[in-house]
Amino acid sequence: MVATYLAAVLWVFLRAGPDRGDGRTVIQLTHWQVESNIREAVQAQLDRYEELNPDIRVEQIAVPGNVYQMWLRTRLSGGMATDIVEFGTWLPGMKDIIPRYFQPITRYVGLLNPYNEGTSLEGVPWNKTIRDEMRGSQGFHPDLNQYYAPTLCMVSMRMFYNKARLKEVTGYDKPPSDYRGFLAMSDKIFEVSRETGVPMVPIAGGKDNAGWVMSYMFGRLMMPLMYDLDRNYKMKVLFHDTAFGYLDGKWSFDSPDVRAGMQLIREIGELMRPGFLQLARDDATQQFVRGEALMIGTGTWDAPSIRELAPFEVGVAMIPFPAADDPEYGRFVIGPLGDGKVNTGFSLYVNKATKHVDQAIDLLQFMTSVEGNRIFTEVAGWYPATKTVESNDPEPDFAPFFEGYATGGAFNNPAGPDARRLWDTNVYRLFGPNGSVEKLADALRDIYPKAIKTDMANELKQAIQQLRRLDPAIVAQMALEDFEINGDGEEMMDSQQLQAGQNTYEIRTFELRNDLIRHEVDPYF
Repeated sequence: MVATYLAAVLWVFLRAGPDRGDGRTVIQLTHWQVESNIREAVQAQLDRYEELNPDIRVEQIAVPGNVYQMWLRTRLSGGMATDIVEFGTWLPGMKDIIPRYFQPITRYVGLLNPYNEGTSLEGVPWNKTIRDEMRGSQGFHPDLNQYYAPTLCMVSMRMFYNKARLKEVTGYDKPPSDYRGFLAMSDKIFEVSRETGVPMVPIAGGKDNAGWVMSYMFGRLMMPLMYDLDRNYKMKVLFHDTAFGYLDGKWSFDSPDVRAGMQLIREIGELMRPGFLQLARDDATQQFVRGEALMIGTGTWDAPSIRELAPFEVGVAMIPFPAADDPEYGRFVIGPLGDGKVNTGFSLYVNKATKHVDQAIDLLQFMTSVEGNRIFTEVAGWYPATKTVESNDPEPDFAPFFEGYATGGAFNNPAGPDARRLWDTNVYRLFGPNGSVEKLADALRDIYPKAIKTDMANELKQAIQQLRRLDPAIVAQMALEDFEINGDGEEMMDSQQLQAGQNTYEIRTFELRNDLIRHEVDPYF
């Protein structure tokens, strides 16, 4: 053990660092995308970038998603994170990461992308070349009023199906787009399974896959409620809105629309293997590729992996949803329905601690250029984030669909980790022969308010800490501008951006504080 420890110490101190070795500048990029073809797609981009920039070498580091958060926070805290880091604003407990560790790129987004010269996007500012113009939730921080990350792709929720087996069992070439027709087809699958004795269910079930599909279904049914909860007319619903909407009595687990939503996801759960909540994402994929389930609901991010693993041709269809004329759910439906607003993903942030900011920005510009994003799309099979780059997927339903109503609301996590944990640990009460909407509602009704209050109080604590971190940065930036202002006003723009973001964030924090006081919660407990 002593010898191993000494060898490890020697290796750490003598190994070649990022800027040593062959004399080239080394840029390191970390992400958690370990699906089929994704690492190869990123590597193809990096190889082409090195051809264009022979003085730079780029290292790709893929970290599995189940340890990524721990790995990232440890590395950032220790000052050992890579130059470019994939990050998701939806990651729980990571709200402080962006202002503390990532470099705003606001000063760059209005500039031209040099790698788009000679393409259809020549002369277009960098942010305008991305389909959501970098204003999506994964690249722009509305509270700080700063751009932070460009993105590589777009994803949607879809139903993947076994083309040959579906036709053989049900006679359908494709799952019906209407919900009642989909249920009738599912009944046929169960009937054939009973008659032949071959284990088979309509939809492959795992905790992750089931959660994504159910969130999609329930969220769409809650759209009228979500529009009512949009207090400041933002055209999207924040956790604050749903949380205090519950405490204000605007919705509850006894509301007719919420009960209808729970009934809807109960029906979807009954189309999966019993005990699906105990199964992992990989278990669901294995069910599908083994032919034990004829369909699987998941995001298009899983398309390359599913197609590579499946020994049959895989089709893609929209997830069926009750229409406005549905006898049970129609009164809660507004439509037509779309996938939601344009929002890109696979966001890549620049580490504040990097010594190579300009080179990191240059690499990101190439990866999101027409050439770079086309390379990524052709290898990965994901839908491109850069405008004018076309998807090479043969299935027409693969692409995102934006014509219709949508909202960014959440039903099962209206506040934070405590409320989400209550839902996750009680949702099983919906399913099985003894499950029901009433059992889930009874289990959550009395304990939800306390969890929401705790979550919102913790949210306020984090917000205040974040404001305190930003104050010195604003003062320092203003001091620098007093001595050194660029002729084009670029530095002044940074200061104004910081101040505007701080003001907006202070307003939201003050609103959160008042809401807590209104509900008799000590905001500084």
